[in-house]
Amino acid sequence: TARPESVTEPGGTVEYKIEIQNISPVDTVTINRIFDTLAFIQLGNGLPPGCSVPQILAPNQTYECNYSLQIVGNSGDAVTNVVEASGRDDDDRLVFDLDAASVFIIGQQPLIDVAKTAVPPVVPLGGGTVTYVVAIQNSSTLADPVTITALTDSVDGGPATSLDGVGSCDLSNLVLQPAPDPNSFYLCSFTQVLGAGAANSQVTDIVTATGVDDEGTSATGSDDATVTYVSVPDNDVRELSVAKIASPVEIVEPGGPVTFTVFIANTSESTVTNPNLTLEGLEDSVYGELFTKGNCAPLENAILVPAASEADVVSCSFTETVNGSAGDVIPNVITATATYSNGLVTGTVIGQGDASVTIIDVPASLAVVKRATPVTVIEPGADVTFEIFVFNTSPDDQLRITSLVDNVHGDLLNNGLCQTPPPLNPGRDPYRCDFTAFVGGEPGFEERNTVIAAAEDNDGNTVEGNAQATVTVLNTPPSLLTTKTANPTRVPVPGGLVAFTFTTTNTSDADVVTLDTLEDNIFGDLNGQGDCRVPQTLPPGASYSCEFTTTLSGALGETHLDEVLATGTSDDGEPVASRANAIVLFVALVQSIPALGQVGLLSLTLLMGWLGWRKLKR
Repeated sequence: TARPESVTEPGGTVEYKIEIQNISPVDTVTINRIFDTLAFIQLGNGLPPGCSVPQILAPNQTYECNYSLQIVGNSGDAVTNVVEASGRDDDDRLVFDLDAASVFIIGQQPLIDVAKTAVPPVVPLGGGTVTYVVAIQNSSTLADPVTITALTDSVDGGPATSLDGVGSCDLSNLVLQPAPDPNSFYLCSFTQVLGAGAANSQVTDIVTATGVDDEGTSATGSDDATVTYVSVPDNDVRELSVAKIASPVEIVEPGGPVTFTVFIANTSESTVTNPNLTLEGLEDSVYGELFTKGNCAPLENAILVPAASEADVVSCSFTETVNGSAGDVIPNVITATATYSNGLVTGTVIGQGDASVTIIDVPASLAVVKRATPVTVIEPGADVTFEIFVFNTSPDDQLRITSLVDNVHGDLLNNGLCQTPPPLNPGRDPYRCDFTAFVGGEPGFEERNTVIAAAEDNDGNTVEGNAQATVTVLNTPPSLLTTKTANPTRVPVPGGLVAFTFTTTNTSDADVVTLDTLEDNIFGDLNGQGDCRVPQTLPPGASYSCEFTTTLSGALGETHLDEVLATGTSDDGEPVASRANAIVLFVALVQSIPALGQVGLLSLTLLMGWLGWRKLKR
């Protein structure tokens, strides 16, 4: 198991817990290997820190260990960590199991939010000067700083012009940190002179900010401000402008912390009598009074002068938890209340700003593990058992496996190799399928065997995962066995005919061998002698025999020893050879002498044999 099951981009520390239980009814099991894939990648050692082997487990006994690893990734990544445990029972049989846990990297694409206010929001029919105050907020998650690369302005849909270097706007090295960092937003202002206009006509001015996060992903935000032409401006009208920005504007279900930043500006004409406003109320439609939240306390009873630049805009931020279901849009309205006095009467000015947060779905995910046993076979091949594990690594969704296809062994659910899978609950036991198939080929052949699992989550979305197992065909050396026999093995002096028989057997496990030569150290190349003919093709276990007859001569007691060398080539091009020899002994010609009788004949034979042995010994 992994806790927590999700970390904010770019990552964090995750606590893993391994439990290994001996579920044998009677056998004691010795666990001699625990291998964690992520520990191996990070530490170069597959044995997780905090775990040790060997562990001797009696029936139903459990071994538990805990350890911490750093999980790093980008938003949307699912980091799956597989642990394997193996050992042997007290009958020396191999036992093995594995499990996996996934941790999600949560976040979002970089987001920029822009708020724009016009001061004043009205001008006379003859035109006038308007100051625009712009706020740019990094609304990304806690992971991504955003570098602002462009800030443009467009009037009534006209061409966009750069604001970099205009007024107080300066984009030099402008990097906005994620909220609630105090450097998460930027304020600047610029002025425009508006010409004459008709009564109640409006000029809409749009500001667009563009930036990139630390991964090079771009983001854009914009806002507009409208200025209205009035025939006779009311010199005693006060205006209060409020903007509210949520960061992030999207959070994964079921919810999480959101930082809200509020910008408040007195947009009254500076020509009115006593134009300053006193901020007395700051109320949120969801979270209530804000002067007691975040860093908003200093704004209570703050004096707001007419905003001539960004320096006259006040702001504060607070963080609250926003919860909901996937697809929910949580609205949030803030109301600012300010008072004023013109010396005769006291009045109240109200301004409002809103922000919404969207609850987004956490995508379902699965992980696939495939294992081949054994991972090598001897040519021409052998049966291999493939084990497939499919884990539901989703944080919430149940998965229904809809497809399990192997690039070599086909559709495993429809061809009967794998049973119908049950629904997979998140974080529970995986679906497991075992099947046996023949793997064969020439030496060096690798069967790269990939399985792809597809599943459907609660929302009808399809997720996939894959895994590969490789089986290698190994070579076995070719071999030959040659025998040589002589008939007879004893020849009376001075000599006689002897028939030699040569038999060569291909004793290779798999290779076909071509018998290329039969070479005798006395009689030379045997091809063409007697009925000997080469080359000969010998499948595994096949034999080739041939014979030739020759006259041997020798003295009493001498021996004739000669050796044959059989050479060949396997179907893999490997050379192979085998040797054999035969011995022929020259003996005296024994004739029957009746006067000697049986005893005398035996004595004479023994004498002649002894004389021959003496000569051979010398």
